[in-house]
Amino acid sequence: MKQKKHAYIRLSTKNVAIIAVFASVYTIFCSWNLFPLIGASGRAITASAIMAPIIGIILSPYLSILTVTLGGAVGLSFGYFSAFGYGAGVAAAFFASMLYNREQALSTLLYAALMLAFALYPTIGPFWLYPNFLLLQIVGLVVVASPIQSKSINYIRNSETSSRKLFFGIGVTMFTSTMFAHMVGSLLFEMFSWPFLLSNVESWRGIWQSITVTYPFERMLIVVVATILATGLMKSLKTQHNASLL
Repeated sequence: MKQKKHAYIRLSTKNVAIIAVFASVYTIFCSWNLFPLIGASGRAITASAIMAPIIGIILSPYLSILTVTLGGAVGLSFGYFSAFGYGAGVAAAFFASMLYNREQALSTLLYAALMLAFALYPTIGPFWLYPNFLLLQIVGLVVVASPIQSKSINYIRNSETSSRKLFFGIGVTMFTSTMFAHMVGSLLFEMFSWPFLLSNVESWRGIWQSITVTYPFERMLIVVVATILATGLMKSLKTQHNASLL
């Protein structure tokens, strides 16, 4: 479960062990391809997209970033995924952990700023070429700014929460964290690819149109699997925590 806040800045032996274990698991998830990455030949979205936000709600922001950064660096060195996926994984873990720690206002601000930077990227941003791409991103912003998100975090943190409410709370948090990560990966894709690899504006319009058809299904699959895994893990951790208090 989460460390107390005063422990965030101290890398104890226990924290090193936690980082090592979760980073190893994350690296394994990096090696499993889920979907081909449109616009990046030979690259794929990996199962790390499922694991990153789970790590975020289990560990503190500090430990989450260290864990995913380390595990992702190993995966990147082995060529399991791209720099886009690496950045997206770190972002997902950080964002989920921020939400868990009730930093909803800051999370909303970060989400909105990132969406604007991505959508309005000069010349090739989806706002200029294919605004429909942004519909699900906007839904994510509405959710993360709403009482739904704060209620979801209450469900996750409450040790007496029913399985149904826990599943709902984790599902909402997995959704917003996954959408935040998707924007980070997409922004990095824009920055790395324009104008060095993809300099034709019409090519970018085609990419946004193609991804608009596929990415909602990809994101929803990631959210569902992450929610199922995280719910089981959180229930186990809550049970162990409650047992230790007896």
